[in-house]
Amino acid sequence: MASKVGPINLMYIFLSMSEALVSKHYQENLDLENKLSIHPPVDSHHSKSILRCACFCVTCNGCNCFSFNPQTEMCRLYLSCDPSDGTVAEEGWISYSNSSLQPVTGLSFLGTTPQNEYDLPSLDEITFY
Repeated sequence: MASKVGPINLMYIFLSMSEALVSKHYQENLDLENKLSIHPPVDSHHSKSILRCACFCVTCNGCNCFSFNPQTEMCRLYLSCDPSDGTVAEEGWISYSNSSLQPVTGLSFLGTTPQNEYDLPSLDEITFY
C-alpha cells in the first residue's frame, strides 16, 4: 500500500532540504542578524526562498556572501559581509558567508608554535604526483 505525501508534508521536506543545501556551502553570520551592510550590494533580487538566494550568489561573479529577508522576500549579494565594514539595523535580514572563504586565524610566521597549531612540512618534503 503506497502512502501519499500531502502538500504540507512536501513543503516541509523541501524546506529541510533547502536549509541543508545552504548550510553545506554557507555559514550564517550571527553578527549580522537583523542588520544590513552600509555598502551597496553587488546585485539584488526578489527571492521567495533562501535556496534561490544562495543560487543567485553562486552564479554572481564576485559574490562571497548574501543577505536574505524572508519577510520582504529580498536577496542582496555582497563582496563582503564583514560586520566591521559598517551596518544599519533592519529587521528580518539573515546573512550567510561562503564557508570556504572563512578567514584563517592563528598562523605563526615568527617561528613560534602556540598550542593547537601545526608545523607544516617544507615543500621539498612533499611528493607531488
